[in-house]
Amino acid sequence: MKNTKSNKKDYSSIAAQMIKQFIESGKYPQLKQAEKKIKILTSSMKERLEASECKRHVFKKQQLVGRFVAKPIYETDTVAINEYLLT
Repeated sequence: MKNTKSNKKDYSSIAAQMIKQFIESGKYPQLKQAEKKIKILTSSMKERLEASECKRHVFKKQQLVGRFVAKPIYETDTVAINEYLLT
């Protein structure tokens, strides 16, 4: 354990080599392309479900059930509250 600096250098060079191999193998562009597709599909599905009147959606082929739960959103009129409290 005396050569901790040497060990850190070894690990960083190994990590650098692994990243280089990953990028050169062509898998990195594939990863980025897959991430883009997932983002597009997610936003498309979200838009479709938000436009729907149903609260529950069943996707039998994917064995998936989606459910919308009402989330109350409150607006606080702080000016009116302060006026009420000060008078």
